[in-house]
Amino acid sequence: MPLIRALQRLDTLIDRVSSLTSGIGRELAVIAIVLMMILVSVNTLARALPFTSSLFFVEEYVGYLFVALAFMGLADTYRTGGHIRVELLVQRLPERAAALIELIVTLAAIGIIGVLAWHAMELFTKSLASGERAQTVTRTPLWIPRLFLAPGYALLMLELLAHLSHSLLRLIPESTTPVTPTMAKGD
Repeated sequence: MPLIRALQRLDTLIDRVSSLTSGIGRELAVIAIVLMMILVSVNTLARALPFTSSLFFVEEYVGYLFVALAFMGLADTYRTGGHIRVELLVQRLPERAAALIELIVTLAAIGIIGVLAWHAMELFTKSLASGERAQTVTRTPLWIPRLFLAPGYALLMLELLAHLSHSLLRLIPESTTPVTPTMAKGD
């Protein structure tokens, strides 16, 4: 039983950390939305004035902010059960079989997201080292929009680790795993 208690404490710790980090990602996504709204509004007002035209950089920067929004929101979306899940088969299985499938799928997802995070980090560091710039009038350094890819994947991987921990505890018969926010929404 000490091992189970240790696993439960680890599960609680992982869940608290992932809750905090996905919340930070969510707040960064909200900031991106607000900045997008401001840019689009200013651009609309600029076009309405008789002596100005639209601001040439708005579409580009709104696109970059959309990347930040999407990647910073990945973890919180997973935590709150917002990603699409196909549960037709899993719902019909006994709880332990469903937990085993969840465990396997979550391990696969961690592997896939890990590879994506690695490549995103490589892309970011290459962009930073090479000084690669957008082929636009602004010549924005491309490391700026790519800055959000790897951290977004890392936050999602932390949520997946929390889910993996929950699934693992569900497989242990003696554990009385408390329902955490991730389990309540994601399972």
